[in-house]
Amino acid sequence: MRSSRSRIRKIDVQKVRLIEWLPNRRDMGEIVELARSIKKRGDVDVPIKVRPAPNGFYELIWGRRRLEATLLAGLQKISAIVEELNDEEILIQNSLENMFRKDKNPIEEAELFETWKKKFGRTYEEIAKEIGVRKEYVYNRVQLLSLSPKIIKTIQSGSIDTNRFGLLHARVLLKVRDYSLQERLFREVIEESLTVRELRRRVNAITSGEKRQPAFIDLSQPIFNGMPHIPKIMTPPQIRPATTVQVDSVNITNIAMPCHIGTHVETPRQFFEDGKTIEEYDLSRFMGECVVVEVSKGPNQAISLDDIREYEDQIEPNTIVFFKTGWGRIFRQPEYNSHPYITEEVALRLCDLKIGMVGVDTLTPEMPFHMRRNGFDYPIHKILLSHDVLIIENLNLTKLEGCRKVRITAFPIPISGCEAAPCRVVAWVDDKIISAEKHREKSLKALTKVPILLK
Repeated sequence: MRSSRSRIRKIDVQKVRLIEWLPNRRDMGEIVELARSIKKRGDVDVPIKVRPAPNGFYELIWGRRRLEATLLAGLQKISAIVEELNDEEILIQNSLENMFRKDKNPIEEAELFETWKKKFGRTYEEIAKEIGVRKEYVYNRVQLLSLSPKIIKTIQSGSIDTNRFGLLHARVLLKVRDYSLQERLFREVIEESLTVRELRRRVNAITSGEKRQPAFIDLSQPIFNGMPHIPKIMTPPQIRPATTVQVDSVNITNIAMPCHIGTHVETPRQFFEDGKTIEEYDLSRFMGECVVVEVSKGPNQAISLDDIREYEDQIEPNTIVFFKTGWGRIFRQPEYNSHPYITEEVALRLCDLKIGMVGVDTLTPEMPFHMRRNGFDYPIHKILLSHDVLIIENLNLTKLEGCRKVRITAFPIPISGCEAAPCRVVAWVDDKIISAEKHREKSLKALTKVPILLK
């Protein structure tokens, strides 16, 4: 009998360690309150469970939250059930303990079942039989691991109200394969307190193609003779026929231009001898979720930390960040050279947020050329590129009105050994957003035609 091998004793909390292969609880709940209670009592109400390990240590089977609270309370000892168990017995006990928790987490259960299956070659039916549940119980939870990683992470954190988003909501979301759509619907469930029925209705509308089909928007500026460039540093492009005599009815155009002109992406090799060049990056670095930061700025004005604070909670590691100043609409005008610019504080903050790429609808993220003093050292470029944050310049973001988050592809031309390359930047945007924005623009135009009545 397993119970004959177990006993309760006080053990050193510093001697308890986690089992590396065992999925562990991430949501600690109100751990501070629990720590206060444990400190007042001098011990936990319910013992944790461990198994002996070499050199006087113990491996935790269950009771992670109580262990962390005891450590937080500063106690040296904790009551524990010490039992000799093999790896599969540990998985069984973990699964049973999770099932009877009041605040159980379906993702944690799913990870346990999946680990069990892979580690011991069990089928889901065998796992269900071992813990005394229907096989559907196991299936329904394991399927949740197909959700967007961001949704999984949120559920694991325990930061959402299970009354607003539960297992049935999650199962409905699985019908949507596109992660960005999943995440949008997930936010709608939380923010609007959608019922399972209402969520199912929205999902059915999407999967049947009734709405929210993606539209593609080109965010690149065209290449033409006389296009904007930084004087004294770059030469303007030269576009002309390869020959003045047409041969065999073939038209050929010659283009001579710097790589740092028009819509282009820059890499660390621009300033660092050992930095990566364009072709050294995998294409995955040039695509992903993008947060569009709208900052209305006048000529020669700086973009400060205050301008980005409201967007920070949307910016996750490896996110692309585009600054939409409105300057892209005057790309062909002389005023384009007196553009807004990013401060060093903003550049450092973006690095702290661990973004993957930053884009601007201006000539450069640096201050305008006419504002620079002797010895100008390109601080924004060096901060960003030293943290492997790629830079896209000369974007045209005018069509992204009302879009705070879009999916971006920005594939550069793979020029061998080059520090920069022209790229075609395309946004994948929900056509419903575009239609709503066009309707808003029409409404605003109509309002401007209404005479103001003075009393």
